[in-house]
Amino acid sequence: MRRLLIPIACFTLVSCVGADRKPSLSPEEVLQRTVVASRQMETARYTATGRLEWTEEGGRTASVDLRMEGVLTDFGAQSQVMVDVDARVTDPEKGDTDIDGTLELIAASDREVYLFLHALAVQPATGMFLPDRIGQFAGKWWLLPAQGGGTPSEDALTPDPRLLQAQAQVISIEEDRGLQSVRGRDAYVYDIVLDQEKLLTYLRELAAVHGGTFDEENVRAFVTKLHASGELAVDAETFVIHRFVWEFEPVSVLDRGELRARFDVQVRDHGWEMTITPPTDVLLFSPMVFLSMPPPYDLPGGGGSEALPLEEQEEMIRKLVEEGGIAYPPVSR
Repeated sequence: MRRLLIPIACFTLVSCVGADRKPSLSPEEVLQRTVVASRQMETARYTATGRLEWTEEGGRTASVDLRMEGVLTDFGAQSQVMVDVDARVTDPEKGDTDIDGTLELIAASDREVYLFLHALAVQPATGMFLPDRIGQFAGKWWLLPAQGGGTPSEDALTPDPRLLQAQAQVISIEEDRGLQSVRGRDAYVYDIVLDQEKLLTYLRELAAVHGGTFDEENVRAFVTKLHASGELAVDAETFVIHRFVWEFEPVSVLDRGELRARFDVQVRDHGWEMTITPPTDVLLFSPMVFLSMPPPYDLPGGGGSEALPLEEQEEMIRKLVEEGGIAYPPVSR
């Protein structure tokens, strides 16, 4: 009898363990379910870290470390994020410039994006980065203007469901690492690579959905330069994304230098009750706020800042930044 009890107990134990084990799904099926779950995700919190490294010929370099804490609500239609920035610009002729700042962004809708600068320190403090000029901008909520009648460019700072959905649509699985525990939950974990053709297809579909034009030749020329690898962790039960990591190989930008980037995004609290309240006491932002001139701003020819097109206002800011020893981000001419 005792001999029979031992194998029976072992069989019972194995059966119970097997009953708790989730059925193994193929990576393709997991990714398909992840796309659906991302579309249906109403709310979530996220923590993101990133590093950007810029190198130009001649020795000019820049590095930017980012940390973001954010919330998504209403299926990503609204978002709120706190961003900490730590950057250093190195110029062989002008020396080093260190930048340390904290800002907050609230997107109440596609065309209603608010910015609050909590703190900004630049060393050495010159040009437009003198404390009195920073003080004109800090400590206030600003409504950002739409660019050229379009929508404010806030998407880069908020991983909305479209971006989460894209993680499952633009990748190829390099290695299936099986089920692992992520914050106490089983998750499918994969080593991934960016699939250029899938990314092109996704961008083409996205342009069609938003009624925009799609420059196939230029977009393809840029996408073919992108090479990235990373990691994706998907909940084994709900198929929401817990984490994605991307590391991009250096890519040439506008033939002026090379950009390298790495991002690590942790998503949590999927579906929890959350509320984002837009600010009420706000000012309309204009680049002219950086100039030490009181409203209505004494511009050549008279009139307020609205008398100048936004492009001309940005050119004035460009000159101020360069006077302060920091190069304005390169733009296509």
